[in-house]
Amino acid sequence: MIRKTPPLQYASHFPFYCGLLVAALLTITSIADAQEPQPIEVRRMVIDLELAKVVGVSNKTKKDDELASVGIYNIQYSQAFQSQNNFYANTLKEYIEEAFVQQGFKVEGYGHVFQEVRSNISPRFALAFDLNDLLFNYFLQFGSTQPNIFHTQMNVRLQVLNLHTEMIELNKKISSKFYSTATGLPIGTADFSNYFEKAFAQLVDDMLGDPEIKDILYASAKPTPPQFDTEVLLPIAGAPERTPIKSAMEATVTIKNGSSHGSGSIISREGLILTCHHNINAAEEVQIIFSNGIRTTAKVLRKDPEYDLALLQLTDIAASPLYLAGNAQPEPGEEAWVIGTPATTELGQSVSRGIVSGNRIIEDKEYIQTDASINRGNSGGPLLNAQDRIIGMVNAKVIGSGVEGLGFAIPTAIITERLKLVVE
Repeated sequence: MIRKTPPLQYASHFPFYCGLLVAALLTITSIADAQEPQPIEVRRMVIDLELAKVVGVSNKTKKDDELASVGIYNIQYSQAFQSQNNFYANTLKEYIEEAFVQQGFKVEGYGHVFQEVRSNISPRFALAFDLNDLLFNYFLQFGSTQPNIFHTQMNVRLQVLNLHTEMIELNKKISSKFYSTATGLPIGTADFSNYFEKAFAQLVDDMLGDPEIKDILYASAKPTPPQFDTEVLLPIAGAPERTPIKSAMEATVTIKNGSSHGSGSIISREGLILTCHHNINAAEEVQIIFSNGIRTTAKVLRKDPEYDLALLQLTDIAASPLYLAGNAQPEPGEEAWVIGTPATTELGQSVSRGIVSGNRIIEDKEYIQTDASINRGNSGGPLLNAQDRIIGMVNAKVIGSGVEGLGFAIPTAIITERLKLVVE
């Protein structure tokens, strides 16, 4: 049942409350102004330079503040140039990642070769870079006290993908210049990799100095709940004191979206399903597989990419639901069960047992930690207490060498607040 949210009611002390409202708005504004870097992933780096293109000029003849395209020695873009300067896409990508980390960003995959030992970062934006123009000048002066001059300009096409909305937030050309002097460098060296690393750090500095880019990559420290103007009622009248585990399994479904799958919980007799946003992404309709093998579809009713939440509506099918527990935090040591579809759809409604290991705050978001077995495909399934009431929704697991029993679920209190669900 969906209910319109009533408008705010004001008492007779109107001027007094207006004063409080203005003060509150000022406070909220000051809090909202606190910006922090959002977690990112450098998804792609492309070097779009033609072979034999002159990209460097050594011992130029123009003055220092001008870039010369022709000099005493012209350096062409070639496989030899790539090898001598380690000028490969993966290397340049690492330069950019390092620069973002130095600016305080959390970068998915930074510093790790193997996916299994990557840090548990949920990037909000994916960045793609296309280097389509490069020109540098190098002036070598003999003598250990004479500065060697390195001056470069590059043009890069930047694309920013919002991983929550799956929309391109920005497609922009960035021009960046870097100027450096140094003394005592080896005479006759053909390795400019140290300079290029600094030049790409300057590129990131220039990007973050662009107000349009900064507004995207920095956001409020505290996520703003989505603004739904209606409440969704979840009646619990007549609900059993405890739901048999067999019924809990029947109320847990597999969600199929293209070639991927996840889990979900039926939470109302009207066919509302709770799941993770990453199980649906941009889809407006997904396939639902019940424990008895019956397949149907569900429409996306609400979604909150920030907290990885989604609410679906079954079409023309009523079902026995699981019930949400209260908003109180579960106590560490309490028994907990996870139901879902790990690994493959043939393992639908698998049950694992564990305990609540703790209540955590990770990247400013609340989670329930559990040691119940969680695998790929469990996301969106219920974390149940001893009464088989939903205390959280399975969301993530830490994967790494020697790491086991580190699963996380989004608490019911967060789910009801963000999706505007009312249990009564």
